[in-house]
Amino acid sequence: MCIRKNVYILACFILWACGSKSGVPSSPGQAAETVYMNGGRFLMGNTEETDATPQIEQDIPAFYIHRYEVNVASFREFTLKTGYRTQAEKNGGSYVFDPQGSPDSPGLPSAPWWKYRKGADWQYPSGPGKPAAKDMEPVRHIAWEDACAYCAWLGMRLPSEAEREYLAQSGIREDDAVNTWQGIFPYKNEGTDGFASVAPVGSFPADRNGLYDISGNVWEWCADPYHAGWYTFAAALGTEARRKGPSRGYDPEDPYGETRVIRGGSFLCSDNYCSGYAPRARMRSSVRLSFEHIGFRCAR
Repeated sequence: MCIRKNVYILACFILWACGSKSGVPSSPGQAAETVYMNGGRFLMGNTEETDATPQIEQDIPAFYIHRYEVNVASFREFTLKTGYRTQAEKNGGSYVFDPQGSPDSPGLPSAPWWKYRKGADWQYPSGPGKPAAKDMEPVRHIAWEDACAYCAWLGMRLPSEAEREYLAQSGIREDDAVNTWQGIFPYKNEGTDGFASVAPVGSFPADRNGLYDISGNVWEWCADPYHAGWYTFAAALGTEARRKGPSRGYDPEDPYGETRVIRGGSFLCSDNYCSGYAPRARMRSSVRLSFEHIGFRCAR
């Protein structure tokens, strides 16, 4: 009897410690909540990455931001009401994480674990014949234009890169768990955080701003074009021009294409390969492509 009681108490403690902090939305209305951010001054950038130096002072006005990453159910409502088709749907496929895939499969030379899979899209993130996306998972395989279209439908917009870093810096708590890769990427994910892949939005504790998944889970699109030298140019500009970001981009790895900023890291980020979940870390992605680990949230 004592053993059963002790097991019960331990189970309750585990549920309290791990589950009570979970904020997975229970309704579409809750999933669409926004949070008012007062804005403020902060130092943007870091001293390690060449495209994020020198650090620049930013002054962010007040704005609203989605509490959660946009989820599958909300995006489905958008497509049903508007008839919208994503870039992946129109192209007939998208990129999925598949480190064990055939070397003959179409992939990215710089990241061979990404394979182009026919039929992969926001409804079937791993492709046809695989499990459908769950309602409260963050919507993925979203190109930049898809994210812009959804935000515009709501009368909103994508956050700027400066706003997105302000959220990350002002909200971080060093001891908070986030959904990232545990183990040696890309060979083995230990899944010690409870998720070997994407997690339903709000599965991990909210940050100090009351926002979920600002770090980890899926990368999030920003409005800004990616410019490798932007911080150098911005250091000589006035407050408003710095805040707006570059009017055009430049990516030395894709000099003739268009890339946009993504922030926050994803479930594929690991200490040995990608620390994109760090508040000051930058990343970008081509607007022509969509991936299994990129989603978004909207601002206004």
